[in-house]
Amino acid sequence: VERYDPASGFPFLWITDLSRNVTTRLTTNGSLEQAPVWSPDGNTLVFTDHLALRIKRPDDKREAEELLPGADYAPMDWSLDGQRLLYLHRNEKTGRSDLCIVPLVGDRKPVVIRESVSSAGNDGGAPAGLSPDGRWVAFTSDQSGRREVYLAPISGSRQWQISTEGAAAQPIRWRRDGRELFYAAADHRVTAVSVDLAGDTPRLGVPVPLFRLDAPTFGSYDVTADGQRFLELNPDARSEFVGYEKTEALTAILAYEDLGDGRFQAKLEQSPFYPEGGGQVTDAGEVVHEETGAE
Repeated sequence: VERYDPASGFPFLWITDLSRNVTTRLTTNGSLEQAPVWSPDGNTLVFTDHLALRIKRPDDKREAEELLPGADYAPMDWSLDGQRLLYLHRNEKTGRSDLCIVPLVGDRKPVVIRESVSSAGNDGGAPAGLSPDGRWVAFTSDQSGRREVYLAPISGSRQWQISTEGAAAQPIRWRRDGRELFYAAADHRVTAVSVDLAGDTPRLGVPVPLFRLDAPTFGSYDVTADGQRFLELNPDARSEFVGYEKTEALTAILAYEDLGDGRFQAKLEQSPFYPEGGGQVTDAGEVVHEETGAE
């Protein structure tokens, strides 16, 4: 899990043993470590910070290994054999995010499989997931003007729309047998869809709403391999979204980090900015203190 350290104000990654209810800290650098994704065997984590996409075994006391250098990554999913990683990367030329795969063995040369799927950048606003057989990818795109979930083969240009009522910035998860996938609709209802991938053309069921998420931030839920149990994030009461009723709010900065080039990342006690996935790229406004303000 990603948790803010109250002493430093920076996010770190922690691991919780659910059977023993013991939580231990995994990272110590305070480099905006975010978006952890487990390997299928549960032995390795990949995550991002503001310097690189990184990979680490929790039982290895050494620092995490750099997988790909640079910023603007959002890891999404592993292939079931643990050989490939699916991730988003913000394209500096287009300003939009590409969906990519990097092999974790051999030359580790990244391949773009879908270009310009989202304007959401690396904040998790365009989640995606690989099918267990590794032949298909379910992904979120706003190319139509509204964020929806699509299904497409890893190679090829065809795609099929899965969602019918929009999609939220929440993870896409496959049941381990590949016959069902889960996503969150625009109203944050976790939704299940049956999938038949036996041929070249998938057969998709009608989306079935299951339950509504209480926390709007990206990564608020996960599901077990058999699709029978869900893990949901309990909302952090210290940070309150007030934007549906207000366009301004008296607030306190709970934590911040200097990202360079005059940019900062901040966590506010109250915020009129839409919080889904860490904020929308179209949000605009000012944080003002006395005579000083920042856009």
